[in-house]
Amino acid sequence: MNAASLTAFFFPFTLGYAIVKHDLFQIDVMLRRATTYGIVVLTIAGLYFLTLYGMGVLVPGQFSAWSPVVLATLNFLLLFLIASLRERVQAIIDRLFFRQKYRIDQALATLSSSLASARSVGEVVTHTRAVLGESLAPRQTRIFFHGAGGSLREAGGRTLAAEDLVLDADTARRVNVSDVLASYEWDDGSGRVVPEIWRRLDAEILVPVRTNGAPIAVLALAGKSSGRPYSVHDIAFLRTAASQIALALTNALAFGQLEELNANLEHKVRERTGALRATNAELNRSVNKLQEAYGQLERSHASLLRADRLATLGRLTAGIAHEMNTPLSAVLNALKIIGELGQEYADSVDDAAVLPDDHRQIAAEIVSTAQAATAWATKAASYISSVKAHGREARPAVAGTLMVSAVVAETRALLAHRLRASACQIEFEEDPAGITLEGDPGRLGQVLLNLCTNAIDAYEDAGLSDGRIAIRVLRRADVVTLTVADFAGGIPPGVLPHIFDELYTTKGPGRGTGLGLWIARNLVEEGFGGTLGVETTDGLGSLFTATFPLHSADAVTEMVPVPQPAARRPAAVSAVANVH
Repeated sequence: MNAASLTAFFFPFTLGYAIVKHDLFQIDVMLRRATTYGIVVLTIAGLYFLTLYGMGVLVPGQFSAWSPVVLATLNFLLLFLIASLRERVQAIIDRLFFRQKYRIDQALATLSSSLASARSVGEVVTHTRAVLGESLAPRQTRIFFHGAGGSLREAGGRTLAAEDLVLDADTARRVNVSDVLASYEWDDGSGRVVPEIWRRLDAEILVPVRTNGAPIAVLALAGKSSGRPYSVHDIAFLRTAASQIALALTNALAFGQLEELNANLEHKVRERTGALRATNAELNRSVNKLQEAYGQLERSHASLLRADRLATLGRLTAGIAHEMNTPLSAVLNALKIIGELGQEYADSVDDAAVLPDDHRQIAAEIVSTAQAATAWATKAASYISSVKAHGREARPAVAGTLMVSAVVAETRALLAHRLRASACQIEFEEDPAGITLEGDPGRLGQVLLNLCTNAIDAYEDAGLSDGRIAIRVLRRADVVTLTVADFAGGIPPGVLPHIFDELYTTKGPGRGTGLGLWIARNLVEEGFGGTLGVETTDGLGSLFTATFPLHSADAVTEMVPVPQPAARRPAAVSAVANVH
């Protein structure tokens, strides 16, 4: 009973302890604890006096005569009786004053077992509300996902407007560093304004839910249904429960993603299958279009070859006319002479003055004139054959043998007039003599004609006369090398990289098509499986070099005239200054 007076000193001590610990919850606990134990002491003292008084009434006169030993024994027995009653009284007081009708370990075990079976965020929220409702009995329990900048998004419940779901800077900072936040910290009578977010969330306690030290969610609890504030006992429970909720949310999000993947897998497979079908159909259409384009390209290439031949023949028209006019005139003149000689012979048949020697002379003149006419006609026919050989339509390569010297002779015949007009001459050498190739002579003739024509144009543009075009053919091992050299001053550096480009020309309108060297290279590469390149010396001239691998006739395949992109050709390939 004397010790009961010491409870008056508990309050200042508890107040000082709370100030030192900076824990406002501790003040509330210590105050209630002091009050409770004061009531308990008074109750025990009252029971003690009532017991003594009752015994004095029941045993009057004798009780006062009891010895101190009897009284001490009686007090000792009362202590044992009161000790058993104390636990019951303490439980009743805890339920009435502290509302601690749960044990932390049991509540955490229940929460852990229920969250272990949660496979969705909604289940986590439901189980959390159930366990916290049984233990803490809050008016409302909500879980919000924590995002960047303090934004909140409610999990498994209604969602507030976006502008209402952003923590203020002070609260967001506290969420990042504190275990538990209470509205008491602002509403402490100091006049500080309680952040609006507390009213928006209708919360009294905020518990950050962390994973790897960073908050992923916030557990918001409203006030208790009993109206009592949260105790240190409750805060300890919430701190531990937050770690279990964090693990459950992480697992639920992972299961949610897995279920979403499983749900969408079949749909994605159907989408991918449909996309593949569409892609295959598109590829088939593209292949068909490419085949059509390839066929059109083949036809266009053949047309370009023919156009180049015709263009070359067009530029040689004057020479053709001259070359044909001379033998035809000679043939006509010979026929006229033969006619006159024939008339003279007819008139002299009955003339006795005409001797046999005269008849033999007339006959000899007729024969010689006829031979001359035949020679001129043969020359004209040979020239026509050369023109036809150059101007005929492109066709699959002939698996035959051609004489390089014969092709050079045909080329010289076609260019005879231009060579005389430009005072140029073609020099031809081969080592050894009689070199042959497998392929179409018309294609080789077109290559030589284009190269020689460019050389003649270069001489004319340079204003040079007595030009030489040197054609050399060498056979070494299994390779035949054909070179065409001119001495017209070489190729300008700016022109050199483009000379084999399709439709590239430095000539004026009507003089070039920009196809000659491009076609020549394609013919060498695709018709004979060789290469065509050029070397040039500024101020001296240019040397075109074509190489032809030797192979058997059965290795000659049909030429497909498909032009190759210029970017794939050797950079060293070039041409003379004026190109087709």
